[in-house]
Amino acid sequence: MNAEEHRESDIDRIRRILGRCGAIEGALAEIGNSEIEFIRNRMCQWSCALVLSYIGEDSVKLSSEITDSHPEIDWNCLSRCRKFTSHDYAGTHQSHLWRQLSNRIPMVRGQFEKLACEIADMNVISEQDAKEHIMVTLTQGGPK
Repeated sequence: MNAEEHRESDIDRIRRILGRCGAIEGALAEIGNSEIEFIRNRMCQWSCALVLSYIGEDSVKLSSEITDSHPEIDWNCLSRCRKFTSHDYAGTHQSHLWRQLSNRIPMVRGQFEKLACEIADMNVISEQDAKEHIMVTLTQGGPK
């Protein structure tokens, strides 16, 4: 897979992560962003835990080009979230899950919004470079 294909895959994953952050924030808003209501509502706990595991899964599939260039994002924590919800949810204390969701998800969303903008800017530059290359090729009489 070349860098451009990686970037496309990364963009898709980042968009999914952003959508999933929004889904968690929406679910928490529906219960009034209340830890007490979260602890009472098993369905909300389970659905948010599942979505959190999806965020972790998408994050570990991002290219090293992205992860290496963004040390400000705690990639290990995102991976641990996936493992935490996938392998040890039955032993998870609801208050711990609440703290992870209510404190970290808004921060993760902000980091991934910046990342999405950065990648979008890279794609615009790539498109412009491609157009300039085509124009130069055309004005020089085609490829040699």
